[in-house]
Amino acid sequence: MRLEPAPYFSDQHPLTIDDKGRLLIPSVTRQQLTPARELISQSSAISTDKSSNDKSADKTSGPEHLVVKIGTNERLWLYPLSAYRELIKSNRDELAPEDDALDFDYLHYALTKELVIDASGRVNLPGSMLDETNTQRDVYLVGARNHLEIWNRPDWDQKIKELRANSKLINLREKEHRQRATQSDTTKQ
Repeated sequence: MRLEPAPYFSDQHPLTIDDKGRLLIPSVTRQQLTPARELISQSSAISTDKSSNDKSADKTSGPEHLVVKIGTNERLWLYPLSAYRELIKSNRDELAPEDDALDFDYLHYALTKELVIDASGRVNLPGSMLDETNTQRDVYLVGARNHLEIWNRPDWDQKIKELRANSKLINLREKEHRQRATQSDTTKQ
């Protein structure tokens, strides 16, 4: 079984959400989804009979499906469906899970919505999530490694200034974090 490559999203794109709540995903961003889609299609073709016309595996795990949730920074976060499933995978399936497990499930299942990228490359963002995050029409679609984020343009412009002003400190903290993680891994062995 071949594993799907992890998505990698970068860049920032100024976009406008239309009156119907639709956002055009730039073609360059859709192309970042393409390698995962091709791999899924190849493995689907291998596992299905040549006479079968069943494309359901491609529909449910392909990059034309995204998951939207409100992230920890109160922005809308978009994940490819298959990548999101990998992130939240858990071996905790229980008949009577504890409250913490239930809260995790509510947060990462009940409070998410599956979106479909239409033939024009647009997704229809849930109005309730747009309202809850106070997302305006003029936004940036921001690549954040394994997901995309939707930021109001003035908020992102301010965030860029903060990032540039604090870049040395941010890089130093990340370096320290990696060193602690390496030390922790070494002591476990």
